Amino acid sequence: PREPEQWDMSQIKADQAHAVTDGSRNVLVGVLDTGIAPEHPDLKPNIDVTNSVNCADAGRPDLSPTGWHDSKGVSGYHGTHVAGTIAAARNGIGIVGVAPNVRIASVKVTCTGSESGSRRGTPTAWQAPARNGSPTSRASNGPASCPSPRRSAIRSAWSRLAVSMRT
Repeated sequence: PREPEQWDMSQIKADQAHAVTDGSRNVLVGVLDTGIAPEHPDLKPNIDVTNSVNCADAGRPDLSPTGWHDSKGVSGYHGTHVAGTIAAARNGIGIVGVAPNVRIASVKVTCTGSESGSRRGTPTAWQAPARNGSPTSRASNGPASCPSPRRSAIRSAWSRLAVSMRT
């Protein structure tokens, strides 16, 4: 019911895109951020738990069942917000994402939501969706924020992904 309030979606003409497609369940988008709140009603139907991972601990993948969950940091629940922009389901409850029918995988790279995030975890996080067959990822950080050896790992993953970035 909140779709009409989404000024950002009207700015990018998402309604026109939705007239063509709401996205495909065959598409998996990796959301590299603070995690995703697993019980959020607009996101729950689209979260791919199997491909979600926490890489915020110095790049060591944490595959525990709750490691990838979002926790409130300095930026609030930033990863959950980003995931909603990408893929909030059209379920009559809240907002609708740009691609409300795609699947999303939480790839947690920071626990705080700060710009710095976990620089050591960033290359591992970029590699995770590429290894797991996700053709698309979205992040608020990139190779410019990492030392040179880590940039090559990120660029390698980018060569296999369609990437949306904010640096």
